[in-house]
Amino acid sequence: MPGSDSDRIASLSVVDAIAGYYAVKAIDALVVSGAMQALADGGTLKQIAAGFGFDEQALLSVLRYLEKTTDIIELRSHDSSHSATLSRKYRASEVEHLTNLYVGAFGPCCDRIAEILRGSAKCDLVDLRRHSLAFVSDGPPDPYLPRLLREIRVSRLLDIGCGGGDLLIHMASTDNGFTGVGVDSNREALERARGRCAASSELQSRIEWLECSVLELHRSLSPEVRDGLQALCLRSVLNSLFSDKSLVKVVGVLGYLKEMFPKRILIVADYFAKLREPSCPSGSYRRTLIHDFAQLASAQGLPPAEQSGWETLYSQAQVSLIQAFHYAGDGLDHFIHLLQL
Repeated sequence: MPGSDSDRIASLSVVDAIAGYYAVKAIDALVVSGAMQALADGGTLKQIAAGFGFDEQALLSVLRYLEKTTDIIELRSHDSSHSATLSRKYRASEVEHLTNLYVGAFGPCCDRIAEILRGSAKCDLVDLRRHSLAFVSDGPPDPYLPRLLREIRVSRLLDIGCGGGDLLIHMASTDNGFTGVGVDSNREALERARGRCAASSELQSRIEWLECSVLELHRSLSPEVRDGLQALCLRSVLNSLFSDKSLVKVVGVLGYLKEMFPKRILIVADYFAKLREPSCPSGSYRRTLIHDFAQLASAQGLPPAEQSGWETLYSQAQVSLIQAFHYAGDGLDHFIHLLQL
């Protein structure tokens, strides 16, 4: 729940921080190897070690360290035999999502914090393969977007920053009249999206996937497809454009879409940053702070912390905010804005 004790900010000592650093390295190794899923499935250490070519004693020591420093692993011993399982607090997919995103994808960016401090970093170290792995799922990230699309009767959607295609595949699978175009500059993500549709000729006929950036849409979309679209969706796209303090990038993208798709509906799904605030209130979300830091480390910058900041951007781009939805989920302070271009 928002503001609950589990979401309050906990200050780490230096030793706590170092312990966490070593723990996350161990967790990442288990995720990358596939052993995290094996732990979720259960089994003896002997079986898991043999299955992944691990040294059993080394695996035991790593898991014992995680058991003592985190709430992720549960170890059991009987005579000389040991078994380990993922804590019931977690699903393997949840641990894999968070680790692939914040450690695998954004982790390399944290090796150059000095460049961030000097203002000279560039957004070129994000591991796109790990980023695509973070969003492998069989359904939409949350129920709000599909519900909104149905309520406003959108049947032809352009999903910009579609990732692994979860939204379009879900909509097309539940509505036989739905068609869509998914756009992403991450080739790995698009390959996963296409792979998820490979077994269904019906989905392949109703969803098109394009590898391009948002500012290349005029070259990638045919006039027929462009004119037939009812609405556009930008999920976690605008938050990547705040490295420019003048906000020219964000306003420029909104203006470009307004010119390309006049009078069309635009749905912006994003989040409110917290590190812009002079002090984080006790109810702030820990994951929001982590995400903010990832934004900084990857030179994407921080989006506005409040509704008014986003409204200022829309006003500068001369797009109209029709309705705003604010909700908490996955430890982030989310919103969905319904706009007219």
